Amino acid sequence: ALAQARRGRLHILEKMTSAMPSHRSELPSTVPRILQTLIPPSNIGKLIGSGGKTIRALVDELGLEALDVNDVGEVSISGFDSAVLEKAKAHIDAAFGPNSGGPSGGEPAYSGPMPEVGAVFKGCEVTSVKNFGAFVALGDEFPGLEGLVHISELHTDRVRNIEAFVQPGHVMDVKVL
Repeated sequence: ALAQARRGRLHILEKMTSAMPSHRSELPSTVPRILQTLIPPSNIGKLIGSGGKTIRALVDELGLEALDVNDVGEVSISGFDSAVLEKAKAHIDAAFGPNSGGPSGGEPAYSGPMPEVGAVFKGCEVTSVKNFGAFVALGDEFPGLEGLVHISELHTDRVRNIEAFVQPGHVMDVKVL
């Protein structure tokens, strides 16, 4: 009985080999793929965003099927196109990975002394604008250090549309509070 089973198994394997002599080098485009990367747990909230806004935007922008993150910072990126997944992984690593450097987008985190409360910096360049305020570079005295100018501090009147009020590259004077 064992010899007969062996002959049957070898016959089936021979038919399978004749139908497909080697394995596929690439999966069909209908098969979902998953890539994983690791981000620091301190960046999980930044990746998810307020109410999941950032993570949903990334899924839409990058053309992904899903983007999941767990409590320890393991990010699972799923979709059907390998090139899109690699691009998404590179984007997530650059923006949220261990060497992301915060809002400046890749510069190392600032490690020098902090400016004193009340210090005034003239001619600070706006590096990025978010819906809650503008990030400004504090200049040559503190290279790599950025500060947030909250939207409520931009003008004495209410600023309804921050993008219309200030844009990256604009220059302003700031005071450390």
